[in-house]
Amino acid sequence: MSTKPAFQGAGSDPGGSAAQCNDGVKHEMSAPAHRSQIVLTFFWIALGLFVIILSYGLGIGGLSNPGPGLMPFALGCFLCIVSLYFLCEIVLKQGSRDKDVREKKDRTHFGKLGLVLAALFAYPLLLEPLGFLITSFSVLFVLFRSMSNRWFTVLLGSLFTALISYFLFTFLGVQLPKGILKGLS
Repeated sequence: MSTKPAFQGAGSDPGGSAAQCNDGVKHEMSAPAHRSQIVLTFFWIALGLFVIILSYGLGIGGLSNPGPGLMPFALGCFLCIVSLYFLCEIVLKQGSRDKDVREKKDRTHFGKLGLVLAALFAYPLLLEPLGFLITSFSVLFVLFRSMSNRWFTVLLGSLFTALISYFLFTFLGVQLPKGILKGLS
């Protein structure tokens, strides 16, 4: 029988710097684990900057006369701000680590990351043929499912988010693609 403690899962600490194991002791992540988090955070910052640059090329317009690049520009800014927040959090927690505590290897969930990226890249491709409601619900379901194991919560959250955004955009006069639901209206 192994004397190593069994960890309850990667990232069981909301801050991501320690994992609780069965022996009741928190074990800090190793320096490579922090480095991988920093690298991933820089990836999201770079993606946010890429979206900002491309959306600026589309034309941002103004609040009274928005251009097609306004929403992607705002989302790119939001992605950069959130990523910078997480970067600061990672760096500050790394400086306060206790060196005497046993270290745990980071288990990055590349499958979940790949699934999220695939859903985000599939969204614009499926938006026109399937329509806003079906595509938004499907992508939100995949994204929420990657964060939670509760099927009912994921299903309701995806459905309500898709419906609320649909009715909000429709109320604002935005023409959304109907896709295969075109015959129902």
